[in-house]
Amino acid sequence: MFNSLKPKSSLYRSLKWLSTSAVSSKTHQKPNDYELILISSLKSAASHFSISQGQKTHCLVIKSGFISNPFIQNTLLSMYNKCGFIEEAERLFSFCPNLDPVSYNIMISGLWED
Repeated sequence: MFNSLKPKSSLYRSLKWLSTSAVSSKTHQKPNDYELILISSLKSAASHFSISQGQKTHCLVIKSGFISNPFIQNTLLSMYNKCGFIEEAERLFSFCPNLDPVSYNIMISGLWED
């Protein structure tokens, strides 16, 4: 029973660290490092079906200005699909400026599974 709580608590700790380092990321870290942390956080939220943590990370993506990154957009689409929030994925998809074949495949697979 306690083993099932460990991933969620580590997810919470990593998101807490991520949110506190968001301000300092522009000066202390390479942008690529911060992007990888955001992507890892979104993938972790999707694998644990933790929509609240995914939405918090989505807010950090917007605040940090990485929303136009196609890889982050695709990871967000995937996270919403895997957590069962197809409407959110569709809304995000309609506003994504940089759609690619991967984006379309993610949406098709999400709608197919729904």
